[in-house]
Amino acid sequence: MPRILPGENLPIALKRLLAGHEVATVKDMGWKGIQNGALLALAQQSGFEVLITGDKKLSYQQNPAGDDFRVVRCVVPA
Repeated sequence: MPRILPGENLPIALKRLLAGHEVATVKDMGWKGIQNGALLALAQQSGFEVLITGDKKLSYQQNPAGDDFRVVRCVVPA
């Protein structure tokens, strides 16, 4: 079961939708305000395997090291 980190730009309700997975939000981790490369590094160092983000550019701008980490872009309807 992958450890999943939803980014702070996504609704907290997403955590409930991922029931059955180990999920901690950026707020849960005390990482509010940490962005892009620094957030990716913290997530990887803390054993997360997936970062879900609403940031349109993050997955293109950042290249996470290793094959065991993924950045997934989530589109949230307005």
